[in-house]
Amino acid sequence: MSRYYAGSLTFILGIILAIIGVGFAISVKLTRYSDPSQIEFTYTFAGLGLAVALLGVNLMIKKRTHYVNYITILGIILCSLGLAEFVIYFPQNWKYPYVTYVVVPYALGVALLVGNSFANAVLNLIEGKPVVSRREEITEEDIEREVERVISESMEEMVKLSEAGLKFKDVSTEGFRPGKAFFEKKDVVVLKDDVEEAEILKNLEQNRVEVKDEELEEDIKLLKETISSEKEKKGKKFRLFG
Repeated sequence: MSRYYAGSLTFILGIILAIIGVGFAISVKLTRYSDPSQIEFTYTFAGLGLAVALLGVNLMIKKRTHYVNYITILGIILCSLGLAEFVIYFPQNWKYPYVTYVVVPYALGVALLVGNSFANAVLNLIEGKPVVSRREEITEEDIEREVERVISESMEEMVKLSEAGLKFKDVSTEGFRPGKAFFEKKDVVVLKDDVEEAEILKNLEQNRVEVKDEELEEDIKLLKETISSEKEKKGKKFRLFG
């Protein structure tokens, strides 16, 4: 936690330094034609504030390794070297190749600090995700133990119910008398079928209908056979269940 607080304070300090540089540039209305001392003050504080803020971010990394420390130290050294060369070469020698001596080290230092913090942030996010554990293999012994446990629990419940003294009450049938409808026999009433279609079927069955058309005669024969077969089936049913 102390490292986290130190990193937070370092980051805040860097932001303050950068604000001082930018605020000074706004207050003096800095341009390329301004006094060199004003330009030097502005860019020194702004550059130093950016480097210190990035250093604070790197100090707040949770899991620090030797590589993280080395990259952070190297990045802040390169930024400091670039700022020192800027103070030395500006404004008298602010020309090629001295400008390169300032820009290249400082740009490399900033890139290392930003890349280091970003890479570690991504790693922390990945490592922070919950890892799904592998399913435990269920053996036959585990299944048998589970079955035995369920059976034993069921038997215990049955024993508890039997010990509770539960009894079924016998219902007495004394005094029960069936009604008259129980002994009554109903006569089967057969009604004569006066439907015209039924009369036609009876006449066909008894060969009372004469037909001259051969095709129609064949149809009538098929119908008679069907009626006779249905009667035979009904007769068999009555013999079986009668």
